[in-house]
Amino acid sequence: MPLPVVDYLKIPEDREPYLEGHKCSNCDSIFLGERNVCSNCSSRDKIEKIELGNKGKLYSYCIVHRSFPGIDVPYISAIVDLDD
Repeated sequence: MPLPVVDYLKIPEDREPYLEGHKCSNCDSIFLGERNVCSNCSSRDKIEKIELGNKGKLYSYCIVHRSFPGIDVPYISAIVDLDD
């Protein structure tokens, strides 16, 4: 099984890979990556993990062929606006 480079990419053995986000239950803001405090409303302890959708609008991408030591190449870096 491949290992994800980032913590928010989940690769289960029994289903398709997905991105894990975090949602503030106080203001409904959604973030990619781990959060302890909402950067929109500053709420603490109101952040819950959510599974992000797999559809959206791709704005830009590039195939990275050179990276830092320990990071396998090539990989894709992209800017995407998810539908959810």
